[in-house]
Amino acid sequence: MTSAINTKPSLWITAFDFFSKRIRNKWIDRKYVKDIPFPLLGSLLVVRRENEVFIPHGDTYLLLGDRVTVIGKDSALEEFRKLFE
Repeated sequence: MTSAINTKPSLWITAFDFFSKRIRNKWIDRKYVKDIPFPLLGSLLVVRRENEVFIPHGDTYLLLGDRVTVIGKDSALEEFRKLFE
């Protein structure tokens, strides 16, 4: 019987990094995630707001002071930094 698990390394795995940053851009305040032009080579992973930590979705709104964690390629991380400042 053969195993159904593919043990070959995937070719699509590339170098990604992540960082956390507090939102300071007033343009983002009270905007829904789905309405913010995030970089294509990155993703918003986690939002921390006061005593809450949650995984955002399109109908999640962001507030000034939220701490967000993102993942992406270097170019996307730079775009995220500029967007949140």
